[in-house]
Amino acid sequence: MATADNIFAITDLAERLGYESLWGFQPFRKPHRTLPDGLRRHAYDSRLEPMTLLAAVAGRTSRARLGIVVSPGHSLVELANRLATLDLLSSGRLDLGIGPGWSGDRFSLFGQRFGERGRATDELLAKLRSALAGEPAEDREHDLRIPRPMPVQKPTVPILLVGYGKATVQRIVAYGDGCVAGQLSFERWGRLVADVCRQVAAAGRDASALRFVCRATVRLHRRPLVRRRLMEGSTGQIRTDLARYAAVGVTDLSMEFDFEETANRHGAAPGTVRTSAEHILYELAPQQGTDSAKAARPGRRCLTIASRTEPSVRST
Repeated sequence: MATADNIFAITDLAERLGYESLWGFQPFRKPHRTLPDGLRRHAYDSRLEPMTLLAAVAGRTSRARLGIVVSPGHSLVELANRLATLDLLSSGRLDLGIGPGWSGDRFSLFGQRFGERGRATDELLAKLRSALAGEPAEDREHDLRIPRPMPVQKPTVPILLVGYGKATVQRIVAYGDGCVAGQLSFERWGRLVADVCRQVAAAGRDASALRFVCRATVRLHRRPLVRRRLMEGSTGQIRTDLARYAAVGVTDLSMEFDFEETANRHGAAPGTVRTSAEHILYELAPQQGTDSAKAARPGRRCLTIASRTEPSVRST
């Protein structure tokens, strides 16, 4: 899917239709051994670098926020520079997600221990918050003060923690503006939202300002399905899922399109991928339909745009 023409056409359309944000996620390299059950290795063969991608998209959009998720392994100064630059280029539209990651291969690549990913995440979070808030950056080894741009947003860019475990909740209470998690059940999302809000309020912070971003794969079919996964089925079925996620406290739903699966099942021609994406965007757009239809689809709609470079497919 990820040609320049396709990316710009889809992101332009998403903003016109009222999608609230465009997200890029960062699997740095193809995992070989530590994929969770059900994930396909070849889906990681040729991912675009999402921060560069979002910088390009920033120049073509004016309203949609831009979200990026990072994990330990980066140079702190370089990462802070790139994030501040992206916030500047987008006129203050950057959302930053930070998480420990799940690929042991990735940690090995940077000479880190996978079992220490929690400590590495805490260190990255603390230092990055300070750097983006304007505290001086120093290269103590070479006795240098390092100049860098500052984000537009003050006191810093919104920081969302990735995950749903106890450690993630603790990080949100201490530092975060919300969380990013996967396609959990409605019940699990409801418990997560309630737990985070309760602990944030107990810490004396405003829980009503928190954001909860659910990252979900959309599989759109022409007809309703009798047996289906969440966010799979007809337009009506998926809209119902969106409303149920919003009802349990999910504020943003970041939709990924499973073009690869439909291509495998139907042998779709590569040229249809853009048409397929546009069709899904129109079908699930926040501002489409009557007022009563809009009322049944609450919550902010988002789009994941960091994708493989090989084109695939059509919706079913």
